[in-house]
Amino acid sequence: MNRILEIKERLKDIYSNYSSYIDPLVRFIAIFSSILVIKHYIGIEGMLGSIVIAILVSALCCLLPINVGVFVSSLYAVAGLYYITPLMAVIGIMIYIIVLILYFRFSAKYGYVFMLMPVLFFFKIPYIMPLIVGVALAPSAMVAMAFGVVIYYMISYAGGKGITVINGTSISSTDKLNSFINNIISNKEMMLIIVAFVVAAIITYLIRKSSFDHSRTTAIICGAIIEIAIVIPGITVLDVDVTGSIWMIAIYVLISVLAVYVLDLFILAVDYQRTEYVQFEDDDYFYYVKAIPKIKVGASDVKVKHINVKNTRRRRK
Repeated sequence: MNRILEIKERLKDIYSNYSSYIDPLVRFIAIFSSILVIKHYIGIEGMLGSIVIAILVSALCCLLPINVGVFVSSLYAVAGLYYITPLMAVIGIMIYIIVLILYFRFSAKYGYVFMLMPVLFFFKIPYIMPLIVGVALAPSAMVAMAFGVVIYYMISYAGGKGITVINGTSISSTDKLNSFINNIISNKEMMLIIVAFVVAAIITYLIRKSSFDHSRTTAIICGAIIEIAIVIPGITVLDVDVTGSIWMIAIYVLISVLAVYVLDLFILAVDYQRTEYVQFEDDDYFYYVKAIPKIKVGASDVKVKHINVKNTRRRRK
């Protein structure tokens, strides 16, 4: 525990000194990983699919606000859809217009959430995002999270075998387009994941805002339980064909819980053993205040004094 808090203080010092370099680096990693995931799912080839182009685009966008990266990655996905069929790109543009309008209206501060959802799906740990939203962010971030799920299912199906091949035979562009539209409109798995993530984020947020001891840890555990309680029975009831077994889903949720718990220690660590209760009043109200001190551990400052042995010997002579 103390070791984690020492690392936290060191990271805070590093960030305060080098934030002008760290922020662009984080944006570069987010944008670059998003482009690579889009390339992976859609299967973009040619110059647009070049790693060099992806690096150059990410390096340019990292110097600008994160929402520029959101817009550029959206254009990249639409360009990938165009390689499959131009009609699919038109549908993709329409979906992106609706999504981005609502995103910029309700959740413009959370570009990282929107952009990283497909990346988390790629690494099989999307279950971590509802817990992060509930513990560390505002409820408006749920909009970015939900739309990130929609974008993931759109790009994954666009380049998947459900679009390019049916029963082992190639299909026409019209059939691809119809299959693509039907997948977006009536994808039961996507709807199940969105409902599970939004409900888990809401429950996590409400419990985190409570005043009882260890509310943040309880919120993380309850959010994970909600995810499992909705996703796993939903797979059976809706007869959804998901990637990975039920046990693997439970393992990924457990990994998400551990990761968010460590992240929460970096965000806020308090000492419940030193909780104080204060009461006071004014002309209109009587106040009861619960004060919980934060845990602060100073980073160990070790200074090594170098002694020049040769000079010391000469002085003795």
